[in-house]
Amino acid sequence: MVRLQMILSPAKTLNFDGHGVPFEARRPIGVETADALAEMLARESVGSLRDILSVSASIAQENKARYEEWTEAPKVPAILAYDGFAFDKLRGRHLSAESLEVAHSRLVVLSGLWGPVRALDWIKPYRLEMGCKKLPEPYKKLSLYWKETATRCVLDGFTAEPRLLLNVASDEYAAAVDLRGLKESGVQIIKADFTDAAGTRQPTVHLKYARGLLARYVIINDVDSLEALEGFDLEEYEHARTEGDRIVFKKGDPRTKRAKTSA
Repeated sequence: MVRLQMILSPAKTLNFDGHGVPFEARRPIGVETADALAEMLARESVGSLRDILSVSASIAQENKARYEEWTEAPKVPAILAYDGFAFDKLRGRHLSAESLEVAHSRLVVLSGLWGPVRALDWIKPYRLEMGCKKLPEPYKKLSLYWKETATRCVLDGFTAEPRLLLNVASDEYAAAVDLRGLKESGVQIIKADFTDAAGTRQPTVHLKYARGLLARYVIINDVDSLEALEGFDLEEYEHARTEGDRIVFKKGDPRTKRAKTSA
């Protein structure tokens, strides 16, 4: 049964080493749009791509080559291909085959190019952020373009009641899901937040790490309820409070824990 799912932002850093993947990746639902966007971006000059993607000349050149070679590009499951801060802590390449299947049923990564991708859906190397505002219609606002598809992907993933969506995505990417519509259809939405031992919200890099840790906890424990989610305890985190549509985890002080242990 799947009563709990998560949405997560993608990463800019990618790893397309598919060596040792113990399964066949699945076709992403947004592949036709991804192909169309790649074809369109391949026609742009390096200078134009630099402006569209808001990147350096070298990154624009890299992605120009990616889009020009799109048809023959490698395909790797999303949970293995993304390699940024959150995915470093999620540790997809260290998950068992069973946990990878759990990840596929519970995790939706929201991509500017691919739309909603589940953990074992394949992707190709790309660069296109959800917040890009320099594409022509109908892609002018990618979060709006993908909203219906991403929302349907989440709804279709639930197989039992009560339904809970854990939001560990940034606001930029979470905007691609109709959270209000999900609430109106009876889905409980809860956003995860993280603080240090003093209760101060964690800086961005630590937030990304914590989101990946929480996603890993859900996957390896096959978490399917709010109560089980509150048991998150990786890397000294502990549940601080749940209030309304927000769940907060606090980074414990390891010195305090050692003192308690030795007492």
